[in-house]
Amino acid sequence: MLLLLISSCNNCNNGAKPNTNPPKPIEQEDPVINKGIGNLGNTCYMNSVLQILASFYSNAFDKTKGPLGKTSRSLIKAIRGNEKVDNQEIAARAELFFKALKENEEEDEHKENIGGIGWKPNIGAQEDASELLQGIFDWLKLPKAKTIGTLIHPTTGNERSSGKDPWSMLNVEMPQQSNLTTMQNFVNNYLNSTGTREVKWSENDSINVDARYVPSLKDLDKLYGKMLVINLKRFGNLIPGIVTPPKIKQEVEKPFSLTVRHDQIDGLSNNLYYELVGFINHIGEGLRRGHYIAYTKVGKQWIEYDDSTVSPRSETDAETAAKNAYIFFYKPTSPRRSE
Repeated sequence: MLLLLISSCNNCNNGAKPNTNPPKPIEQEDPVINKGIGNLGNTCYMNSVLQILASFYSNAFDKTKGPLGKTSRSLIKAIRGNEKVDNQEIAARAELFFKALKENEEEDEHKENIGGIGWKPNIGAQEDASELLQGIFDWLKLPKAKTIGTLIHPTTGNERSSGKDPWSMLNVEMPQQSNLTTMQNFVNNYLNSTGTREVKWSENDSINVDARYVPSLKDLDKLYGKMLVINLKRFGNLIPGIVTPPKIKQEVEKPFSLTVRHDQIDGLSNNLYYELVGFINHIGEGLRRGHYIAYTKVGKQWIEYDDSTVSPRSETDAETAAKNAYIFFYKPTSPRRSE
């Protein structure tokens, strides 16, 4: 009888439909106080990105392939202190990682990346940390959220979709207006519904209309570790005759907390609350000049990573630095008492 029951169950399982439920969101990783990374020659931008990856995205590299996958895991283990290595060995692994970045993009028969990201710059050239970070995010094929646009007709009030923009790092403009001073202001401005777009509403219309454009966010819970990454666009567009774009030096007030309202999120009836747990700061005038420093929060302690120098920083010092940052890493948190 027992054998018959087992056989019956096996037959049921074999005939069952495959599980089509979407994968569960990846849980947040716990950062540790990492080791520093020596500067190989204007590689502070890479070092700052590596400290963030080692702190919040280390598990994302577990199943990566090819030279970049191998060198990433080896370097992250050394940075996180999982192996007893000296600064010279960390620098050597960082150089191998950099070389692997430069390999051309390539996929195997399973659509898994086995090449690099096709990074063009050489050691000695100062580059944009956000550009490198986005390249690695894309190489890792991290899950993405979306910005969804809705157009509203000015007279009928009818609505229609204007497309979806997927992202793993949200690019937020930093308009220089006196009433926009906080991170909350900049995010609200990005999601502001007062803008219009000139569109031809239907094929039968002879003239265009100024439809109200209403953006909203979707799938924030699908982001890796539910981490909301914001690239605050401090650097303007290239101007002919100027080597690097001008930098917006305005400070960001109240960078430690952020709320995304339910009416700014597609399909959600409650607000989402975030707290700052990491950021990358750029010191200097231009995008490809200056110096990059990373900060992460380990427990209640802020840590500063300035290449090979690792230093604890007070809450006040971290907030001062964050006011001048341009890449911010927010994790979900509980509502504040005042809300």
